[in-house]
This record gives sequence, structure tokens and C-alpha cells, in this order.
Amino acid sequence: MLKKESFYIEIERLVPGLFVDLELAWSQHPFLFPRFRIKNTREVRQIRELGLSRVRIITKKSQADALQTLKSPPPLVPEGNDVPDSDADLNTLWQQKKDSLAEAEGFKKEHRRTTKAYRETQKRIGNVIRNLKLAPANAIRDADEVITDITAMLAETGNIVISMVNLSSDEFSSQHHALNVTVLALALGKQLNLSEAQLHDLGVGCMLHDIGKIMLPAPLLQKTHLSEQEKQVVLTHVGHGLKMLTRLDIVSDQVQEMVAHHHAYLDGSGHPPTSDADDISSLCRILQIANHYDNMCNPSVPLTPLSPKAAMAKLFSDFETKLDSQLIHQFVRHFGVYPPGTVVQMNDDSIAVVISVRSEALLSPRVLIYNPDIPAKQALMIDLTDNQDLSIRHALKPGEYPQEVQEYLGLEDRLGYFISPSASG
Repeated sequence: MLKKESFYIEIERLVPGLFVDLELAWSQHPFLFPRFRIKNTREVRQIRELGLSRVRIITKKSQADALQTLKSPPPLVPEGNDVPDSDADLNTLWQQKKDSLAEAEGFKKEHRRTTKAYRETQKRIGNVIRNLKLAPANAIRDADEVITDITAMLAETGNIVISMVNLSSDEFSSQHHALNVTVLALALGKQLNLSEAQLHDLGVGCMLHDIGKIMLPAPLLQKTHLSEQEKQVVLTHVGHGLKMLTRLDIVSDQVQEMVAHHHAYLDGSGHPPTSDADDISSLCRILQIANHYDNMCNPSVPLTPLSPKAAMAKLFSDFETKLDSQLIHQFVRHFGVYPPGTVVQMNDDSIAVVISVRSEALLSPRVLIYNPDIPAKQALMIDLTDNQDLSIRHALKPGEYPQEVQEYLGLEDRLGYFISPSASG
């Protein structure tokens, strides 16, 4: 019997250490999750009070000594002053569940504020890009203001929280890409203890790195498949952007260098080719990593995006000699264990998506959990730092989870990134 993946036992045989599946709807039990390992005799009493006659046991998740006890006569749950009244105990558990739901709703409200702030900032960047031809000086001033606002959020916290924003393919644009790159680069720059002036230049350079594309034909930029000749034409945006900024003469030399070298590689390849890696500044190197990462997660061909976890791995496998390897390590170290947007399998076999990560608790991000017993609008969002019994087992690739999971979690083809309001106090 004990070699089976799961089996049923009478409720009287429950002991701490067994991993149970209550097989009850969300509203029929007071626990936060229907599948869990019993920690103590109090939880044994609580399960017995549910009125079940038998419980399903998951063998591989149960402790060996607990399974061994099932070969002996049923144990007695200790009675005494240390065991509270069962009704009061269950009432407390129901209240704790209610409190957890309220906390989860607070997390979701915070995430909605983050999404709103992202979209408002994206619109501001859109105005910057549109005004670069008509009123370039005003556009650069507006870009400065956007970066000042973002860096102010970062300055108010020592703990950076990066959250995902779901975006559809239809709405994703160069403005979203510019914002994604800016947020990721500034977050890394903050972790690297860049000065306020360096962070500002980094942000402006990231926002404007592709401005030369406004000089290219729109149909060319909208194509999903480019010939080699067309790819070379697209690369001319680097020169167009540098010429535009040089003519304006209102941005720093550091910003101009970032625009000039954001497609150059340290090994001398790329565009334009470089003979000396020292020509590529540290700010530009940060931009390059954020730019490549977002291009892999949000490619020009929406049918071929990489998952955030896979994009992090590809930075190592394909770009470690082309980009700054030490900065790649820092990028992965701060955001790359389970980046926002990663779909994961939890240790209780449930599936979730990582909503946000904190720089000092990368293994315990905030997740949105798939549970078909709960309506999608009420889906549970929890912080794993506050739920020690629940942890991530591994990341899942697209196709390793069913379509209904994607729809329930609201996963879209595109991702945005923004600083959570909780990071700024």
C-alpha cells in the first residue's frame, strides 16, 4: 500500500508528518490550501473536526516515519490543557483564512496600482517619442522628468520590488520596450550603488536608446520577418539616433555614447564594430543586458518569446562573451532566480505565476496561484516569505501547463516591468 503514489486511510489514523489532500472545495475547509503536510497534533484534530471518514495521503510528500506508523495500531491524539477546544480552534483557523484572503486582496490592489503606474509612465514615454520630431527640446525635458520620477521611487527604498505587468501583443509597442529596459536597468544600477547622476544618465539613455527608429519607415519596423538587408537597414537607427542627439546638444555625452554603442559587443562584433571594449561604458553595458533580456521576453515575432527564466539562462549561454559577464551575473543575482512572469510549480504541485520579486528574498517571491475551486477574480496572491510551508519546486516552460491555467492567471504574450509601490514605502 505505501508504495502507491497516493492512498486513503481512515481519519483516525492521521498523524503529523503525513501529506494530505483533503479533496474539498475551497469553501469547505478552513485551511489556506487543500493539500499540505500535517505539522502537529493540533492540525490532526482540526482535520478530524471536518467530518471526513477518510483522507487521501500523498506518499512521496509524507515523512517516512509518519508512513511507518501506519503499520501500527491507530494512535491517539493527546488530550489535555495544551489542546484547545476544537470548535474554538476551528473558528480561529477560519479567521486566519479570512485574514489571509484579506491580505491577498491587499496584494492584488497593490499590483493594480503598479499596473496603473506602469501604463501612465508608458504614455508619458509615448509623448516623449512623438515629440522628438516636433519639439525635441521639450521631449528631452519630459524624458528627464520621467526618469527623475522613477529614480525618486528607487531612492526611497533599500529593497527593490520589481513587478510584472501583463500586456497583449496588440498593445505592446516601442514605448513599452523603452520603459521595460529603463526599469530593469535602473533597478540593476541601484543595486550596483550608482550615483544619482549616473542613474539619471542611465535612465535617459535607456529611454532614448532606440529613438533613431522614428527615422525609419513604419512598415519596416512592423514586419515580423526581415531579410538580411532589411536587418542592416534597421540597424541604421543607431546612427540616426546619435545624429539626432548630437544635433540637439542637450543630453550628456554619456547618454550619447549609450545610444551609439547599445548594439556593439565587447568581443568587437555587433554594430558598429568596436576595436576596444573600453569604448563601451559601464552604463551602456547595463543597458545592453536589459535590452537583450527584454527583446528575448518580448521579441518582434510574438510567437517566439522566451520565458523570463529561459531568457536569463540565454544571457549566460549566448552572450557571456559579448556582454559584460560580471554584470550578467549581477543581473541574474538580483532578478533571475524566478523573474517576474515566470510560471512555476509549487511544492504542493499547484501552479502559479511570479508576480513580483524582492532583491533580498529571490527564492520567496509573491505569486498568484491557480486554483480552479476559486474564481479567477478571487485568485489567491501570496507572499512566500510569509508562507514557509509553500515553496517553488521549479519553473515551467510554455506548453508544460494547460491553457486553462494561462487563462485563469491572466497570462498574456507580452510582459512589462515596473517598480512596485511597496518598494517606495
